[in-house]
Amino acid sequence: MAAPRAQPLFFGTLVTITDFRCRHPDSGCSAEEYAAADQLVFIRGGVFVRHDGNRRVLAEPTSALLFNRQQPYRVSHPHGGGDDCTVLAFAPGVCDAPFQATHARVPPATLLQVQSLRRRLRAGVASDLEAEETALEQLGALLAATSDTKNGKGEFEDSTTERRRHEIVEATKLTLASPPNARMSLAELARAVDCSPFHLSRIFRQRVGLPVYQYLLRLRLAVALDRIVEDGANLSALAFDLGFSSHSHLTTLFRRAFGVPPSMLKKTATGPLVRRLRRDASHRSGL
Repeated sequence: MAAPRAQPLFFGTLVTITDFRCRHPDSGCSAEEYAAADQLVFIRGGVFVRHDGNRRVLAEPTSALLFNRQQPYRVSHPHGGGDDCTVLAFAPGVCDAPFQATHARVPPATLLQVQSLRRRLRAGVASDLEAEETALEQLGALLAATSDTKNGKGEFEDSTTERRRHEIVEATKLTLASPPNARMSLAELARAVDCSPFHLSRIFRQRVGLPVYQYLLRLRLAVALDRIVEDGANLSALAFDLGFSSHSHLTTLFRRAFGVPPSMLKKTATGPLVRRLRRDASHRSGL
């Protein structure tokens, strides 16, 4: 598998921040790798699967992965096409204890915070203090979010029933993410993952913390956020690509989730605005 392209954004004594882009079409499993540091991996585009022994976790734009230093893992891309990620690698001792969960759902406020920091770092307007403190904020937010996915809620319990439920949820997320603009009924989705609609709806909400339709909306908005930040995507075309009914539909839901219309995000990355948006989003329950 080809090595991903790396774009360093920040080197500090507490954390390094790097964008990675993988475009290898191979869907097979990589050779075993080891995390060089305690890491948070934010997936901004595409999907891949993290393999920890027999455990598999889908990485997609509403989630982040947590890696402990020297932890072995493998990666596969079930649909090819690669992925785009931002990796926060922490210096030894920054994390008080090993991560107990492998992944966490990322709140909208944290998604906005990650993208805002990336943009300010690339523009050269974020100070070292801002970068390090924001990275630690993100670490705290993700550790809090792992309460939804830790072993206490049966993430990887040994029973056959729990493993099957985990497989159903991960297969559902993969189906929805490939691509996220596909229109599927609950019955069609349940057939795709070999499960009854009632069972799928119940266990998905239990494990993910959202009903299926809200998860899909979060996924589409996370992809929209990255495309707007990366290349100032045309909003009408973006709305069509991601399955929204119109430009105004995308704008309304985007503002509700992130506290700012996409048109404003395209225009500015100034510190006061970013801080205000982060503050407002942190008080919002999201979608």
